Amino acid sequence: MVVCDLKNYLKNILADVNPADYFVFTSAEDVPDIFLTCMEHFYEEEEQDECDYTEESEDDFASEEQKECVKEYAVDVVNEQHRLIILGNPGTGKTTLLLYLLKTMAEKFSTEQSGDLPIYIPLKELTEQRQLSAILYGYITHSDYAGLFSEGKVVLLVDGLNEVKRSIYDSTVSALLDFMERYPSCGLVVTSRSYGYSGGLNLPCFSLNGFDDDNIQEYIYKQTGKDLLYHELEENQVLRSLANNPLLLSMLVHVWRVDGKIPRARFYVYKLFVQYLLEKNGVTGSDFYRYTETLSKLAFSMRTLGLISVTYTEMYAMINDTDDENCIDIDVLELLSCGLLSHSVKEDDLHKISFIHETFQEYFASLYLLKDIQTERYNIVDFTLPEWEEVLNLLCEHLENIGDYSSLERLLQNVADSYERKSETAYFNDSIGKMFIKLQSSIRICAFIRHWLAEYVLFNMNNFINMPERWQIISRFQALLIAAETLYDPDICSLFFRSYRWLKYWLYKEDEIGNICSMYKTTELRVMNLHVKKFSGKDKIFLALSRLRDEYDCFEAIYRRVNFLLTSLANAATADESKAMYEQTHDLNILLKTFDVDYIDKETRGCTNLVFTNLAKIYKEMDIDMSNFMFCILVDRMNESGKEKLFSESVLPFIIYNNPGLEERLLADERYRSFKTHILKACYQLPASCLSKYYFDFIRQLRMSIPRKGLVSSLFTFFDQKGGAYHVIDKTLSDLEESIWFNDFLYQHSSVELRSFYMYTFSIVEHYSIEETNKMDLNKIDLYFEEGSLLLVDSEKILYLTENTIKLNNDGTDRFFVCINNKILLVGTAKNENLNVLVGPASLKLFDIVHVLAEYDLSNIMSLYHMFRPEFWTKNNLDPIRKLTTKEKNVLGVGSMFIEPNEAVLKNLGIVRDVKQGVLSIQLRKDLTIKTVQKRFTDFRINDVVYLCKNRPYLVVKDTNLYKAAFMEGNVIQRSGNNLFISTKESQDGDYYFYDKENGYDVGDSVRFFPLKNAYQRFKGLPMACAIQKI
Repeated sequence: MVVCDLKNYLKNILADVNPADYFVFTSAEDVPDIFLTCMEHFYEEEEQDECDYTEESEDDFASEEQKECVKEYAVDVVNEQHRLIILGNPGTGKTTLLLYLLKTMAEKFSTEQSGDLPIYIPLKELTEQRQLSAILYGYITHSDYAGLFSEGKVVLLVDGLNEVKRSIYDSTVSALLDFMERYPSCGLVVTSRSYGYSGGLNLPCFSLNGFDDDNIQEYIYKQTGKDLLYHELEENQVLRSLANNPLLLSMLVHVWRVDGKIPRARFYVYKLFVQYLLEKNGVTGSDFYRYTETLSKLAFSMRTLGLISVTYTEMYAMINDTDDENCIDIDVLELLSCGLLSHSVKEDDLHKISFIHETFQEYFASLYLLKDIQTERYNIVDFTLPEWEEVLNLLCEHLENIGDYSSLERLLQNVADSYERKSETAYFNDSIGKMFIKLQSSIRICAFIRHWLAEYVLFNMNNFINMPERWQIISRFQALLIAAETLYDPDICSLFFRSYRWLKYWLYKEDEIGNICSMYKTTELRVMNLHVKKFSGKDKIFLALSRLRDEYDCFEAIYRRVNFLLTSLANAATADESKAMYEQTHDLNILLKTFDVDYIDKETRGCTNLVFTNLAKIYKEMDIDMSNFMFCILVDRMNESGKEKLFSESVLPFIIYNNPGLEERLLADERYRSFKTHILKACYQLPASCLSKYYFDFIRQLRMSIPRKGLVSSLFTFFDQKGGAYHVIDKTLSDLEESIWFNDFLYQHSSVELRSFYMYTFSIVEHYSIEETNKMDLNKIDLYFEEGSLLLVDSEKILYLTENTIKLNNDGTDRFFVCINNKILLVGTAKNENLNVLVGPASLKLFDIVHVLAEYDLSNIMSLYHMFRPEFWTKNNLDPIRKLTTKEKNVLGVGSMFIEPNEAVLKNLGIVRDVKQGVLSIQLRKDLTIKTVQKRFTDFRINDVVYLCKNRPYLVVKDTNLYKAAFMEGNVIQRSGNNLFISTKESQDGDYYFYDKENGYDVGDSVRFFPLKNAYQRFKGLPMACAIQKI
């Protein structure tokens, strides 16, 4: 492959690449608002603690792992991850995002001479003769690029893995794996539809989010200048769901601007938009039929052959098939002018032609098949293949909308037959779950399809439950749950909980009744738990499970299984679902999950002694309005136990963390006087950045009531003529700066400050009379003390306080003449001391200073710790804590300061890899394990060393024995670009890898580092260094 030089490559990108040209929906400035969601949780079975539905763990605040899928700006994710794959539905903006990255990165590389060089490769252009390995080889061997690859200064932007021909898919994936292994420092971003990616790259996966309501309204207003279309979409839920897709939203806007109305289904959005484009390019009348027929044939031929782009020759052969009696003669160049095809010229002058977007190829392919289906003439299409999913759904939607139910039924039966042929038995469709997922976009909007599939799933459910037990394998059960979940039919979903035949399959076996040794979490229960949270009709299921719990309350295993599912349902329910569940069961915990303040107020008005037993799970989700309602109104309707739980350390910290400023309102409200200690203990667990100034003032004032001991001595006091007092004290600066009580004193007395002075002590040898002073040669006087100098003079010595050193004219006799108030004294050798001085007004009595500076008596620290902060306990202030138990030290957040390293302790050490929304991602030392926990006590930063005790994170303070033991030492022995390898004496696993992004280390450097194992799939388990420091 021929590659142009780097200068022209960048010039071409900056001149020619415009993301808006490649995607209908948006302009380049909209791209940074695209969001990604990490998909790792989509593939994990969420585990729950084995606890009763009506109870929560007292340690819930510390141990709860965050399972939410967090949305992040796409550009930020790409910059942070370095290597990833982005999956998205058709039309969500995958190509636009990559082209935006291409242009912005190229601009930075070209103009700022910084960052990485982006190389964009559209995979739809690959052929057997032009494979990815050859393209990469062309860049890697070019003199302008070779060095950049070696230095890790290249990011590959690989677009459309799903568009690769099946015949070269494996070789394409192999080329990417080879690239990642040979150039571990280079970046890689791959895009694909979900069906086009099998996981073979072992990259972190992110889902490209569609538009939310704000995006939709903003885009419509930008394009039309008004919100009329947005309000019309709000009234049509079918089309409103389509508007989440940026491409479809763009087409909707275009159609609406032309016709003044919105189409009734997705198929018609394509139809009217195609009509708009063709008419815009002069195709009308009889030509319209000729073009659509030809484009349909072209699209079907390309889809059948797995092609996204074709050459002129291939295209001509497809649209001029002489064996087809219905062939319509049309010129290739004519077709290219219709606005629905694009073409590009490669370096070998090969013209490649494709539809402007893959979804238009799918639309025209569905048109081609539509005629065949309606005439009962079927082309050979395997609808089980992923590339036919969009075509199938477009067909279904169109047949439903035109009311051709007989053709639609034949199509659905054809699809079902295709899947059934792959089953191991004629009595059950082993792939029923996959089949329903393939049809899920049609299921949402097509009533006939839902009805037909409902009968189909009931037929398979009946066959399953009547099968011999050896055939009732878990994979078939799960396939049925997936089908029910996808169909979203509440009556079908509830059958699993209302039919005793089904309960005997997944909830219990007959021989388990009364068996107290029965296993709690069975495989069937785990599978049900995975899907029940996504079922429709949660209110009916919740009611059925509540009745089952009452019915089987004497059978422990069954009772606990039902509670397990009740917890899952309650935690997964939306506000509306919770309201429906409450109206079925009147469960107060479910009432709170509605988060509807007016509704909760109405339902609880006039009540007293209300009992809420599942507070911890609920209060993590409360917003500020709900929190205010809870503490202003609902708390007065609770029983005493409920109030205690509300203010407990397992509940209240979550509420305060999620509602900034709440602790100030609670502390200032006299109604909560009896709960002040609870509030302060909750605040103690939270990082300082979460708390208000009012809180810090409040605990300082409280500390004034603590008994004191160990008075600070004032050595001397000086006064100046301006009413200032200077108290020389006997504490070192380091002691004072880390002293809680001293900092409290300074805060309470803003007019007082701590300053460093020199104090000179002169011994008086001789006094001179006035007559002798007048005869004295003034040149002999070594030091004049001006009026107002800070002096203490008695018959034997002079004490002089100054912030500056003084220089004496020493004549070698160790005697000095000094002048004080026009009197001359002969003094002995000066003694010089550097002392700490409290400077303040003379009105501040020495007794007051000594009293305030007295140390707090913390002999009973566990009853007083809420008046302090975790950050107060430095290495100089630990004496009150040393005698505490390990559990008490952990309550104070300082347990790690006292732990001596041993093998068991080191296994619980980790390092912070990421901090997001109050959640820490911690990778354990010399391990692959990454734990996510709620941060406590302090604001953790990336690369902080952490000790984990019962899933609670404790910061390991620098210079402690534990911190030192956490690190290893070694020498840099090899460097390749930004890749370093560190050798250690104690390592038996090999050299440690480190990516030196800043080029701060050289071969031979001695370093200290935190040891990990590489979690990246290609190098999984290999030693890796983190938080590297030069020794």
